[in-house]
Amino acid sequence: MSAGLYIHIPFCVSKCIYCNFNSGVCDDYTPYLDCLCNELIMRSVRKGSTVHKSIDTIYFGGGTPSLLSSGQFDRIMDTICAHYDVSCNTEISMEINPNSASQDKIEHFAMRGVNRFSVGLQCADDKILRLLNRPHNTNDFVNTIKMIKQSGVNNISADLMLGLPKQTSEHVKTSIELCMSYNLPHISIYMLKVERGTPLYKLSKTFNMPTDDDSVDLYEQALALLSTYGLHRYEISNTAKQGYECRHNIKYWDYSNYIAVGVSASGFEQRLRYTNLSNVIKYQQKISQCKLPISYAKRIKTDEQYLEYVMLALRMDRGLDKNTFFDTFGVTYDSVYGARTTLLCRQGLVTQNANIVRVTRPTCLNSILVSLLC
Repeated sequence: MSAGLYIHIPFCVSKCIYCNFNSGVCDDYTPYLDCLCNELIMRSVRKGSTVHKSIDTIYFGGGTPSLLSSGQFDRIMDTICAHYDVSCNTEISMEINPNSASQDKIEHFAMRGVNRFSVGLQCADDKILRLLNRPHNTNDFVNTIKMIKQSGVNNISADLMLGLPKQTSEHVKTSIELCMSYNLPHISIYMLKVERGTPLYKLSKTFNMPTDDDSVDLYEQALALLSTYGLHRYEISNTAKQGYECRHNIKYWDYSNYIAVGVSASGFEQRLRYTNLSNVIKYQQKISQCKLPISYAKRIKTDEQYLEYVMLALRMDRGLDKNTFFDTFGVTYDSVYGARTTLLCRQGLVTQNANIVRVTRPTCLNSILVSLLC
């Protein structure tokens, strides 16, 4: 079974006030990219083996990966192609912020294999974008979509955020309608979480922030509107037209292997979960010592695997397949969770037939998991 490959590019033009990711402004990417390529090589074979790992999805996340120059991107792709068995139909995704790449650069990315772009809109209201310290406006988003389409890539996703300061249902409607006017086949919808330590955390008390109930209402409104355009929810935060689901992200939720390289990147291989060092300097020092830059690694025990599998599978609209659970673990789902699932069915929180368990309201998933797994 082929794995996914996640590549973290932590560089941005500026820092958004809500962002808690490992990203920041940097003038010289070269030292980091040197280490990134070395880590790619180090992770390309399993311990005790000389056989290259097979991959069929690649995801460039960040940060803003589209800030890479054509030459820098080529170097990463050349390293991957030289050290991994890359499937001929590999999905290669790149996150791109509006106004972060020229037409020539986007066409070069596409020529080198990028066949899916994820564009960070967040909200189609310039006042809110300025408030968030986003380095673009709505018109920049439109121009970026046009450039991507001109490059020949039509598999385009847009990111929208809900629960933003001063955001209303009209903002959500306008944002979705803008995306649909360009026939985008994939929309990701993320609920804002105000993280301690971010500028937004300090400012949130002075802003007109939507309540949790308001955010849930906005989420359900967004799903309903997107469904009228033919985009179905296939995961809690993701909607797509049939055939445009993100293959890489599905690997996270169906318990597949995915390799991760770069600062703060998290991977899952052969039931081993790991996270890389979050400090760029320490990350580079570790690589220079020819050591993997791991800050955390844990081999998942069998009972923990059950928990993780259920938690991830229930995020998907298709639900949890009991037959797949048995094929994966050699025990029946009902022998572990049958009684609690029946109780949740009586409460109307999940549905089940002979083989499939699904949540009825995705916004209730956390409380469902507590009842099911604890």
